[in-house]
Amino acid sequence: MSHPDFPVRSSPVIRHRVHPDIDEALIDRMVETFYEKIRNDTQLGPIFNARIEGRWPEHLAKMKDFWSSLMLTTGRYKGRPMQVHMQMGEVKPEDFTRWLELFRANAHEVCAQDIAALFISRAEKVAASFQLCMFYKDRIASGEAFKNGETTGN
Repeated sequence: MSHPDFPVRSSPVIRHRVHPDIDEALIDRMVETFYEKIRNDTQLGPIFNARIEGRWPEHLAKMKDFWSSLMLTTGRYKGRPMQVHMQMGEVKPEDFTRWLELFRANAHEVCAQDIAALFISRAEKVAASFQLCMFYKDRIASGEAFKNGETTGN
């Protein structure tokens, strides 16, 4: 039975790829090559390796599900990444800057320019969302971040 304000959907949700040339094989390459860069990076490697030690195959599989959900709208990813990242007190804002630098470089190495731009756009949105919650949530709630221009990049 449906409620008049919430009608039952009569047709299935149609999911669309972000780009017709993005497939699971490309996502696999993106994730594998990106996290190889992360593991070897002097700034991010120690953070990731300490957290994921002995569980890299599981982490990579989870990241492939995450990017498949973002780029192919598969819905495979079922995690709660914000909760996990909120517990990572060792992560600093400059770590996100480095993460994005590596991600952008990797996307340009692995993908055609138009596809790289799509991956990068989504990565930037994810990073911005995590940063707001991890570093500015109290300041946003109090209104201080808006007064100081922190939420607008000023």
